This record gives sequence, structure tokens and C-alpha cells, in this order.
Amino acid sequence: MIEKSHFLSKKIEELEQKLELLKSVESEEEYFKKMSKKQIAYRKTQLKENKKKSMDTIALWGLYGKRDMDQYKSYIPPIYAATAGAPLKSLEYGKLLLAYEIFDDPNKMYSRIDNITVDHLAHKVASMEGKGIPELTHGLCTSSGMSAIFMATMPFLEVGDTFVAPKLMFGGTFHLFETTYPKMGWKARWVEEPEEPENWRELIDENTKFLYAEFPTNPTLFCPDLSTLSDLAHEFDIPLIVDSTLATPILTRPLEHGADVVVHSATKMMCGSGRAVGGVLVSKEVITTEKKAFKKHFARKVKEGPFRNLGPCMSPYEAKEIWDALNTLKFRVQAASQKAMKVANFLQNHPTIERVNYPGLPS
Repeated sequence: MIEKSHFLSKKIEELEQKLELLKSVESEEEYFKKMSKKQIAYRKTQLKENKKKSMDTIALWGLYGKRDMDQYKSYIPPIYAATAGAPLKSLEYGKLLLAYEIFDDPNKMYSRIDNITVDHLAHKVASMEGKGIPELTHGLCTSSGMSAIFMATMPFLEVGDTFVAPKLMFGGTFHLFETTYPKMGWKARWVEEPEEPENWRELIDENTKFLYAEFPTNPTLFCPDLSTLSDLAHEFDIPLIVDSTLATPILTRPLEHGADVVVHSATKMMCGSGRAVGGVLVSKEVITTEKKAFKKHFARKVKEGPFRNLGPCMSPYEAKEIWDALNTLKFRVQAASQKAMKVANFLQNHPTIERVNYPGLPS
């Protein structure tokens, strides 16, 4: 008998496993749910394995591995521009997929909700943000940084609710919180001197649903104490949400300092080329919140609810642009930081300059 090659032996093994699974189930529903669990387990294994890899490797590949390359016949994620996925395998399959009772990768029902190219960007950023913590992290890409902020905050809020944030923040976010949110019955309680933790504590009441901060702030570069703020938030059973746009996962990973949710405007340093607009939300697998529906798998729950209904989806073209740009993020951030330090030192010693705000300065 001729010995089978390694390739044929693996194919036979795969077919035997599939046949065994088919024989073990009583219905289509059971079959699709078992397949879904296998898909989820595979991605979770990848997320765990990425924690052992260097940031350079994660920034290069994300979760795009050999199995993806085999499926897509491409060693890099292709641009999937189709508005919908492949034809449904059966009516039962479609029913389960639309009800979010199963997860199927790579088939995506509708690009407003799920897109292969966009999801791979979310996987990559989530892996980068979660590099230094034992918990798994999950991501969601949006059409812009502002929509990422909206998706990260609105699930916690109902009419009459409040949240605490400093006025030291990006102007667009300030206007969102100050002019748009009040129309929905949500109120920002502003911290005047955010460097003092007690000033945050004084503004927390029974209606406060989260603390919100930027690290560093745009444009003043104030760096709040994230560990202290996360401890304070968790003391009141609420999450800390951090906008880490300027730092990127190369300089700061807020989840390592206790934050529950991180948002980015990927338009800026993440992309770097000025050719794409987008946002990213990343959450721990379990976050601190009194909202039981969002305590586990926050990013996924947002995708299944608010994101699905409001439709702030990222274009696959933008996603591919940003996915590629992350390959060089470390080097771009290092170069920008070194040059900014030189400028800060020059300005600090200039006789006509009164004050320079830059975190790298000893002063």
C-alpha cells in the first residue's frame, strides 16, 4: 500500500472530522451552532497566542493566519467590497445568522454589520491594545473616531443619566457631549481640575454611568492618571472609557492601566497617510458596569445592537488602508515622538515662550 502524503492525510482527517460531526447532530440548528462554537474557539485561540508575540508581529498580521490565507487565496487580507456575503447555506442557517445565534467566519450577511476586511482590522487593533493583559480583547470598527466615541458611550446612557469627563479634550468630542447629548437627556458633568482625583469623585452621583478621559488630551497633551481613575470608576461599578488616539497602542495601552473600553480615531496617527477616515472601539471581554447586558463581550454587543441599528460602518477600502498602515505604526510613532521632543526642547529654551505642554519634558 502506498503511503499517503502529508497533504492527503490531513485532508482525509479533516473530512473524517466533518463526517463525525454530521453524524453526531440531530438537526441543522445543532450543526450550525457547533460549527459556530468551533469558529469562535479558533479566533479566541489566535487572540491568546498573539499575547506571546511581539507588537511588531501583531501589527503586521493581526489575526490573519494560514487558515485565512487558504480561504481567501491571499497572503494579505483582500478588499471585500461586496455589500453582502455568499448565498445562505439554508433557511435555518440564515435565521440563526440574522438572530446572532451563530457566528460564521468568513461569510458575512451584510456589510453594514459585518465585513471581512473591516473585521480583520478590528481584530488587529484589539490584539495590539490587549497585548499586555491576560484578558481577551475584542474590537469594532466604525466610520470615524466620533462614531466610535458615540458607540462606546451611548449603550450605557438613558434619559436622566450623567457621566464625568474633563473639559480638556478634543473639540469635536466636547461639542458632542455638550450640545448633542443633552438633547437625548444625557448630561456631562465637567471636571475643572482633572489632575486631582477627588474632583472626579465629587461629581459622581447615582446617575453616573461612566468616566471618560483622553490620554493624552488633544491638543493640550494632559495625561490623566488612568490607574487611579479606573480604580475610582470601578469603586462605583462603572467603566472607564479612554480615547487613546494620540498615543496609539505603541505608546500607551489604557487597558493595561485598568480602563474598560478604548476608542481611537484611526484617521490620525494610526493611518498616518491622510487617505482614510475611521474609528475603532476595543473592549475587554468582561468590563465593569451595572448594565448587565453589556458586561460581557461589550464590543460584540454594541455591534449586534446600536451599531447594527445606526449603521456607522467603516468602508472596506478605508479598513485596508488603515490595516496596511499599522505595519509601520511603531516606526512612525517613534520618529514623530523624537522630532516632537526636539521641538519641545527648542521651544522650552526660547526666550519668548512662556510654557510648553509636552509629556516628555522633565518640567
